[in-house]
Amino acid sequence: MPSFFCTIALLFGLAVSVPLYVAAIPALLCGVRCVYCLMRKSRGTARDTSSIVMHFAVLSVFLLYWLLRNGTSFFYHVLHSISLGISWLAGALISRPITMSVTYSGIDIAALFLIAAVTALIVYREKSPWPYIAGIAALFAVWVSYIALWTVLAENAAAIGLNRIEPLTGPLDFRSLLFCAQLAIWMALYKWLQRRKARGAAWRSKRALPITAGVAGICTAALLISMINPPSPGAVSESAVSSAMPVRQIVFWDSGIDFSLPQESLYGLEHVGMFGVLPHYLARQGYACRIAEDLDEAVLSEADALVIINPARTPNQESLEAIWRFVENGGGVLAVGDHTGDEHILKPFNAILQPVGIKFNFDSAIPFKTLWPDNYVTRRSPIFANVSYPQIQAVVGASLDLGFGARPLLIGRNGFSDQGNLLNADDGFLGNMRFDRGEPVGDMILAAEAKYGSGMFLVFGDTTMFQNTVLTYSRVFIDNIFAHVTSNASAPLPGTAQQGLLLRETCLIDASHMPSFSFDKGGEALDGFIACALRAGVFPEFYFGKRLTPTAVNRDDLRLIVLAEPALSYSKEELSLLYGFVQRGGTLALFGNYQSPKATHELFGYFGFSFDNMPLGRVAPLRNPDMAFWNACPVYYDGQPVTNAAPGAESIMEAWGECVIARLEIGSGQVYAFGDSGFIKNQNLEYIEEYREGNIEFIIDLLRHREEAG
Repeated sequence: MPSFFCTIALLFGLAVSVPLYVAAIPALLCGVRCVYCLMRKSRGTARDTSSIVMHFAVLSVFLLYWLLRNGTSFFYHVLHSISLGISWLAGALISRPITMSVTYSGIDIAALFLIAAVTALIVYREKSPWPYIAGIAALFAVWVSYIALWTVLAENAAAIGLNRIEPLTGPLDFRSLLFCAQLAIWMALYKWLQRRKARGAAWRSKRALPITAGVAGICTAALLISMINPPSPGAVSESAVSSAMPVRQIVFWDSGIDFSLPQESLYGLEHVGMFGVLPHYLARQGYACRIAEDLDEAVLSEADALVIINPARTPNQESLEAIWRFVENGGGVLAVGDHTGDEHILKPFNAILQPVGIKFNFDSAIPFKTLWPDNYVTRRSPIFANVSYPQIQAVVGASLDLGFGARPLLIGRNGFSDQGNLLNADDGFLGNMRFDRGEPVGDMILAAEAKYGSGMFLVFGDTTMFQNTVLTYSRVFIDNIFAHVTSNASAPLPGTAQQGLLLRETCLIDASHMPSFSFDKGGEALDGFIACALRAGVFPEFYFGKRLTPTAVNRDDLRLIVLAEPALSYSKEELSLLYGFVQRGGTLALFGNYQSPKATHELFGYFGFSFDNMPLGRVAPLRNPDMAFWNACPVYYDGQPVTNAAPGAESIMEAWGECVIARLEIGSGQVYAFGDSGFIKNQNLEYIEEYREGNIEFIIDLLRHREEAG
């Protein structure tokens, strides 16, 4: 077999785990080589181009398959059904339950070699098709054997060293073994074809060339279409929307949902509420929000979208029909639920979504790794426009079962469906949260949409991204979701905030220069700081752009900018923007210590601050009754210790007699320099049950510009 085809086949074997544009690269190379060989043949300088044209046909057809797989819901549903059917067959043969979806079943690799075998049958003239049929049967048998063997491999992966192949695949994903086995069969079939050709078998050039050209044309057009970005919902500027114009109306169904907000004097992340921030945030964005306990025609008549979160009861038939008519007439329903529901969540949603065939499963969709971001794929939709993976914030929720009329939007590839336990009522009907034999593995559908009449149902199997302290991470994603679910509204997109807002002002947390905090729920995250901002009536926003821009910084509602130990340096233009922000009356909070990256030292130095290389270590509240520190060090100004007797910066907080928080006034604003990069992280500020009251009150005062903060 030519090394060229081995290389291209390997690339396509791995292409099932990479973006489409990467998969198109080998096809393009193969096409170039095919054209080159045909030109040589036309000039009489090449003897045979049959293998090159066949390779090009294989890759073109597989590219078409890949486009259909990722671009059409119906084709994905077909592949999903085939994967489940074949895995059931394999399980029946070995008397073990197996449930594998598209990714883990290896159907993409099986399709690659099936396409190769069928293409060979078309290209070469043979009197009997039985050698090809035998080859196809062998490929199918290897595929079924791989699925049957998968449970044994998964249970003994570490013992036999299969976990070492994970850089090429996902956890417990052994498709590379399937690829090698099927490649060996294809090599045997291909060598047999080459021997037959050497004995005089003819090449069907007249039939193959038109087929190849047609397939290549279709694939080229499909590839160009696939590269067009979906339209972005965008945001209308405040000047573009008059406050006198109608706004988009959002109705929240309150069936016993926690719409509370983080409260002062009630600390710990267990007490920050669940969904109370969402209506206030939408009002801040210009929507008109209403919370209703009952759903009927009157409530829905003026709404553009209905939001249902974790319903605690099933609507009566009259309410169900009102919801369906609302959607049929152009309304949008955003259905957001959690895992292992029963009388709550699962049965209410399955009744509401019955017309479109979307069902919540009685399970927990769990990634094999800690979180989904590196393990899920998104489908073309306006809700993902300008959204990065950290902004989606899907954690553990319910998987969705879709009818053929529904379209998957968010798919978790490397995870499993942990079945719920009806006997575990005290713990929310959770299962054991471990992968057990027979539980579905592979593609978990986490979000989907379905058209119904003129409207739509948009469904999420996880509520995390809509929760109070997470909303600041997923803000752009939330904007897109509500722009999409209200896309049939006659009113323009919101642009002017509604009156009487709770969250009037903004705190910007820069995430564009590789800060040291994390985006998970661990001790390195900033959920506690987010809760403090919400208590102060300030909405915190993460900034994910490549660099700070005047649009991001020069905002009337911006009160505080947080720069937490950046590892990438700020440009002169960015530093000038920050200086101007402070001069106009803003507050800048800098966090770092003497062990911080060079970029952090440069940032502190721009404002005259530096660190003394003397570790003060962790300072618990018992040692300093006013404040706790995680890893403090002294802060200097102009190369000297900060003392209130010297001009310039003033000392705000000391530990062991050394200044660890300093303040510098510039124009109408101020810069706070914290000699502790972990000061505002969960581990030092506020966690699930633990909290530092002095730290929390300091941050709240800082956000409110109270003099006590100084």
